[in-house]
Amino acid sequence: MPSVRLFAMLFALLLLATTGAARADFIDPVPNVSQAQLQYFLRYPRLATAARYGLRDDIGKIMDGLSIVQLSGQPYRYAAVYHTAYPAGGGALRFQVNVAGSNDLLRWRFLRLLADNASMPRVATVRGSSRIVVAHEQWLGRGPGSTSPQRQSYRLFYSGADLINRVVRSVWVQPSFFTALNGTPSFSDLRQDFCGV
Repeated sequence: MPSVRLFAMLFALLLLATTGAARADFIDPVPNVSQAQLQYFLRYPRLATAARYGLRDDIGKIMDGLSIVQLSGQPYRYAAVYHTAYPAGGGALRFQVNVAGSNDLLRWRFLRLLADNASMPRVATVRGSSRIVVAHEQWLGRGPGSTSPQRQSYRLFYSGADLINRVVRSVWVQPSFFTALNGTPSFSDLRQDFCGV
């Protein structure tokens, strides 16, 4: 059964689309909605005032694996990370992770390439701070396409400005654990802890 937090985030996005609300808060507070109400809204997406299928950014890149974070004090209210596949020769596909900005969640402007030979991005803010983390699959095969082995990579941005300008403050690629395929990154909450250093 999907988590309540996932349903809450989906509901916030649906509420924004159906009511035309100027703002959707994807972290706090969680919308007060019953499971029956949520199922109703998810069952009848035609009630939304706008929708996009086969989403592409303004330069035509397909926005697969979309993950969105809300920004403040930036030219865009929302930033999205997503992957796009492109032919790499011999029928192979190579993936890249990009970032785009939007003010209405419907139209997206391509801003930057974040990582080449990477896919399945996830973005989230660190609770109680302006920091943002992007996690994605980093393909390490000999190519030219995106092939295994694969590791999870994490990129730290100190702010929304860092994200939209691709100012990466730190990168960590996790070691391989059990297999050449280490899974798709996913997280719902991040917090900052200090170790006394």
